[in-house]
Amino acid sequence: LARELSDFGFVMGRSSGDLSSAKSSTAKRTERRRNTLIEDRRIPVSGKKACDGMLTRLDDFSETEWILNGRVPLAREALPPVRVSNLLPPVFKAWRKVLHPMYRNVEIDGHVMRGPRVRWEEMAREHGLAFGPEIHLASFARAFPGGRWPLRMQAPREGTLDAETCMAVIEILEAHTRAEHCYFYYTGVSANYSDEEGFARQLYRGTARDVLEFEGMAAVNATPEYWWPEDRAWCVHTDWDTAFTLIGGPEAAMEDLARHPEIESLRLEATSRVDFDLDGIDTARS
Repeated sequence: LARELSDFGFVMGRSSGDLSSAKSSTAKRTERRRNTLIEDRRIPVSGKKACDGMLTRLDDFSETEWILNGRVPLAREALPPVRVSNLLPPVFKAWRKVLHPMYRNVEIDGHVMRGPRVRWEEMAREHGLAFGPEIHLASFARAFPGGRWPLRMQAPREGTLDAETCMAVIEILEAHTRAEHCYFYYTGVSANYSDEEGFARQLYRGTARDVLEFEGMAAVNATPEYWWPEDRAWCVHTDWDTAFTLIGGPEAAMEDLARHPEIESLRLEATSRVDFDLDGIDTARS
């Protein structure tokens, strides 16, 4: 997706200046790590185990085609609306937007530390924001003075699911597939590793619970951009610069996600917008 759309950050509402800065920063970070990563034993060789778990890195990317070719193409005009169907194939019965956790900071002996988790819905209420499917990290930034998160808050992580939420999602989705193995896909922009041609795509195969192995892997250090079971019963998508994860699957699976006490999520449709550029929608004051 990032290759096809000249980086998803652009279509998600960033200005061209912000995008250039983001690309430059990413390129510099990749260049700094380039040589050291090649020597890192935790970078998997194609066809070999990726780490101590059951992950295997694959050379054949044909298993990704149903996603890459099944998504609705984005319009090419500047800053188009981005919808769920532009990111995931519109083949599922239901969709959820899983919100990455945010936290209140606490001060202990003069040190600011992460405190208790606070739900997006509570924060939206505190700042007079409409809590609905369109809510975004940018919704809060626009509500804060100067557009900056206050020191008393820790913003949600972008581009990866935290371990607790990820485990809860796995436990639910495992019950809604008959497949034993899953695929895990990273576009070049969503990974730390590059090759001579630029950002290198990566595809792995393993069990659903192997998704937790990626957090500490030098080549990626984040949960996958896309992961799905062999029977394609559901699909999980986390973009590199969003603080939420999109999941498509059967109604029963989405209902289970909605009921889980540790997962904060919102129901979406295939046509729901998920881009930054939602002023007048997600910032509507109550």
